[in-house]
Amino acid sequence: SNELLVRNFSNIKKTFKILFNNLFQNSYPLFDLILYLYIMKQFRDYYNFFREEKFCLRILKEIRQQQGIVCKKCSNKEHYWKNDKKKFECKGCGYRTSLKKGTLMENSNLPIQYWLSVIAYLGTTKENVSALKLQKELGHKRYEPILRMVKKIRSSPESDFMKQKIVEYFNKMNTAKLQR
Repeated sequence: SNELLVRNFSNIKKTFKILFNNLFQNSYPLFDLILYLYIMKQFRDYYNFFREEKFCLRILKEIRQQQGIVCKKCSNKEHYWKNDKKKFECKGCGYRTSLKKGTLMENSNLPIQYWLSVIAYLGTTKENVSALKLQKELGHKRYEPILRMVKKIRSSPESDFMKQKIVEYFNKMNTAKLQR
């Protein structure tokens, strides 16, 4: 189905570029972004975007560093990244903080890929999709953890730093892909 999507995307893109060119004199990057986001309405596309665990960890690590990590024990703001443990370690007392600590993902055993793809999907499309549909799309066996995740994401404010940065990162990466 990916080959068909790519082929259809190319055909649609060629047709609309001709029309778009006549209307807007070579504004291709904007057109590409609009068309790509229109096609990116399928959740599976978001899930595939975040398919690699290393990629997800890198994004989450960058967002956490931007947000600022404060040690729970000594309130120190300087940390090392422990790659083998996938945690931040306080330079002052050695206390370790996980990537999920202090985020929507805290106390969840769901993969980071689930979280990032659902946050990006809900934040970008603003679609009111059911947790049951997401559970089926993710291929997850149990409904309850997916329902809890969706409720947490929806109940958090739009101003949540983590949500904003994930959606921003997703949009930035897609814009960069289209400009290549």
